[in-house]
Amino acid sequence: MTTLQFSDHARSRIRHRGLRERDVQAIVGRAEGEADVGQGLVSLFLTAAQRRQRPVPVDGYRMPDAAFRTAVVIDPRSLTIVTVLKMYGHAGRRYARP
Repeated sequence: MTTLQFSDHARSRIRHRGLRERDVQAIVGRAEGEADVGQGLVSLFLTAAQRRQRPVPVDGYRMPDAAFRTAVVIDPRSLTIVTVLKMYGHAGRRYARP
């Protein structure tokens, strides 16, 4: 997998959401949902079908429940994670819906 860069803001949001960078990398690697959020940024998230299926752990790694409710905003040109947010609620809906 290509190495992702994390902005300081993204690192702060990851800690606030109770996630780890590994969790965010797993979301980016497995995400089937994608939405353009403007300024060249893209929101990646696990689809409803993926959330229902809960992927089988790989190499003993199991994604935490919070990861299934998280959207990752990334700059695809530089592979920089800009922010991490909840998919539900007022702020989340703007980023998760195509």
